Amino acid sequence: MKKYYEKYREMIIYIIFGVLTTAVNYAIYFTCTQNWRMNWSAATLIAWTGAVLFAYLTNRIWVFQSKASGTKAILTELIKFVTFRSVSLGIEWLILKILFDALHLNTIRVHDIAAGEITGKTIAQIIVILSNYLFSKKFVFSAQRPWTSDQ
Repeated sequence: MKKYYEKYREMIIYIIFGVLTTAVNYAIYFTCTQNWRMNWSAATLIAWTGAVLFAYLTNRIWVFQSKASGTKAILTELIKFVTFRSVSLGIEWLILKILFDALHLNTIRVHDIAAGEITGKTIAQIIVILSNYLFSKKFVFSAQRPWTSDQ
């Protein structure tokens, strides 16, 4: 079991923090849409902001164990992280635009639960989580890139 964990540690930890990041995203999103009656688009942007802050810290520290040090290297890493998360925000927004504005999935309710909205958000999040892992692994926390300290 230890060998399996060591081989897939990064992916296992990413999944754990991916689930937690998704929970942060859902909590903020559904608070905005259900309690504050915001439209899905504004709620998505607010939820994305909270989730990205949480995800950067957890990905940097525990998932990819970034070795970036010094203000310049960390700032570069953060900018790359936010840039690629912005791409996945665009992917999520496009998926929700189609599901909610074109197909009206978000209007489906079951026993006063926003079943269609939960379904649409979940479909989008699955695609976003996979995209974010690939972006982070390949472009943000890449082990091939030597990080230097600007101290």
